[in-house]
Amino acid sequence: MASESATALYILSIGDRLYQTVAISIIIMSTIGNVCNCFVFLCIPPLNKHPNALFIIGSSVGSFFFINIGLSSAVIRVYTGTDPSHKWLFWCKLATWFTYSSGCFSFMCNCFAALGQFLLTLPRIRWHRLITHIRAQIMLFCTAIIWFFIFLPFPIFYIHVPSSNTTFVCTSSYPLMTRYGTYWIIIGYYFLPIILILILFCLTRYNLQQLLRRRRTLDAAVTRMMLIQMCILLISGIPAGLYLCYILATQYVAKTTLRFAYEYLILLVLKEELVLLSRPYGDDVAFVKSSNDHISYRISRNRHHGLDPYLFAHTLILSCLEQNERIQGSSSIHSLVHRALGCAEKVSVFRSFMLIRRNNLIICSHPQYHCDSSPFQLSSLSIRTI
Repeated sequence: MASESATALYILSIGDRLYQTVAISIIIMSTIGNVCNCFVFLCIPPLNKHPNALFIIGSSVGSFFFINIGLSSAVIRVYTGTDPSHKWLFWCKLATWFTYSSGCFSFMCNCFAALGQFLLTLPRIRWHRLITHIRAQIMLFCTAIIWFFIFLPFPIFYIHVPSSNTTFVCTSSYPLMTRYGTYWIIIGYYFLPIILILILFCLTRYNLQQLLRRRRTLDAAVTRMMLIQMCILLISGIPAGLYLCYILATQYVAKTTLRFAYEYLILLVLKEELVLLSRPYGDDVAFVKSSNDHISYRISRNRHHGLDPYLFAHTLILSCLEQNERIQGSSSIHSLVHRALGCAEKVSVFRSFMLIRRNNLIICSHPQYHCDSSPFQLSSLSIRTI
C-alpha cells in the first residue's frame, strides 16, 4: 500500500508540474492569440468587413475569459497552495459561471464561423448573403444570453462547504445541480460543437478546391484558417469527449488511489489539450490519516453531494502523505489495514471512524449523525497520529 500511495503521489505531482509549465504557456499564448484575432478582425481591412469577422471576434473573447478564468484558479493553487474558489465565495460563484458560459459561447461561435465559411464557399451568390452583419450580431447576442441563463443556477446554488475547521470546498448545495451542469457541459463542450464542426469541416474542405480554381484568394485564406481551427477542435475534442463518457460510466465503481491518480493525470492532459474544466462531480471521497503509510478511503456509491472527487482526493492525499496533519473525513468509511505484502483486513463502518492495525482496534470515534443535505460530514473526533 505504501508503494501504491507513493506512486499515486508522484503521478499527482506530475499534474502540478503540468500546471506550472503547460498551463502558464497556454494562458500566455492564448491571450496573445485572442488579442491579435480581435485586433486583426476589428481594425485591418478587408478582414474587418468579412462576414465571419464577428464570429471570430466572439470566439476569441469567449476563449479569453474561458482560458484565463478557468486555468487561473488551478495555477494559483499550485503556486500558492490556496485555491481562490475555495477561499472567496464570490470567486467560487462567478468563476464557475463565467468559465462554463464563456467556454460554450466560444465553441458555438466557432460553429457559427464554420457555418458562415461553408456558405461563403458555395458557388451561388445568394447563399453568401445569408450571414449579414446584423444577423451575426443577433446570433452572438442570443447565444451569449442562452448560455448565461443555462449556467445561471451555478452562482445561485454554489456555496462554500467546510471541509475542516479552516478550509472550505466550492460545491453545489443540491445534488441535482451537479448532474444538470455535467450534462450541459457534455452538450455545449463536446457533442454539439464536434458534430457540427465535423460535418462543416468535410463540406468546407470539398468547397475549398472550387475557391482555388476561381482564385478567390482572401476567402481561400480565411477558409484555410478555419479548417485548421476546426481540425484542432476535432483532434482535441473527440478524445476528451470519449474520456468524459468513460468517467461518467465508471463514477459508481470503487476505485483505488492509484487509479484515481492515473485518471486525474489523463483528464488533466486532455483538459489542457482542449483548455477544458470539465471534471464530473458527484462522488464523496473521504480520507482518514493515521501515519504516513496508513491512508483509508472510500467512494460512497449511493451519495451524490457535488464534491469534485479528483480535486478533493488530490488535496487530501498530499495532506496525508506530505504533512503530519490531523485529517478528518466523512462518515461511513472503509478502513484499510496496514500490512506487509500479505492479505489486508477491511472493515466497513457506518457513521463512525475506525482504525484497525494488524487486527487490533486502535481508535474508534463516537457514532455520527449524517445530514443528507451536508456534502461533507466532519468527525466529532480528531484522529491522532499513532
